[in-house]
Amino acid sequence: IRIGVRTDLGSYSYKNEETGEFEGFEIDVCEEVLRRIFQDQIVIRYEEINSTTKLSKLNRYEIDVCLGAFVPNSSPRIPINYSEGFFVDSVAVVTRKDQRLNILHANKIIIGTLNDSYSDKYLAGYFEGVNEARAEKDKQEIEVIQYSCYQDLFNAVETFDADALAASMLFINQFMQDDLV
Repeated sequence: IRIGVRTDLGSYSYKNEETGEFEGFEIDVCEEVLRRIFQDQIVIRYEEINSTTKLSKLNRYEIDVCLGAFVPNSSPRIPINYSEGFFVDSVAVVTRKDQRLNILHANKIIIGTLNDSYSDKYLAGYFEGVNEARAEKDKQEIEVIQYSCYQDLFNAVETFDADALAASMLFINQFMQDDLV
């Protein structure tokens, strides 16, 4: 069985630099489930994926299963069966400490999100609600830029390519730096 593995999920799934092996909680759960179903009659081949490549690799039958944080796709053109989730997470917005007040009063805010996340939809709804209560001159425009991994999101904020990022709380702490809030 060919299993796509996200490697940007901290202790949930990662590639051990020393051994070259995939490790983490999701790997352990996957191997236990497969062991119970197939005993030792199956060979597992892991392949690194990210939020950009996971659906296309599944659709082209390059992998059989995906592990890792996965937002259900509502597209009817890519039919996928999802297992029941075992973890529910929330989204937070992170920015540089020195940019907090600027973002509250900026005319336009650029927010980075992870590809295939629902964050951009929630952010759009939030800003629509906030803007309804504001005078026309105080309304803010939001632009959402999608990135393929969490590290790219944090790098974008660090280099001012994005004013803020919206990401999963579970993984924000993994990449949090002293100058971000």
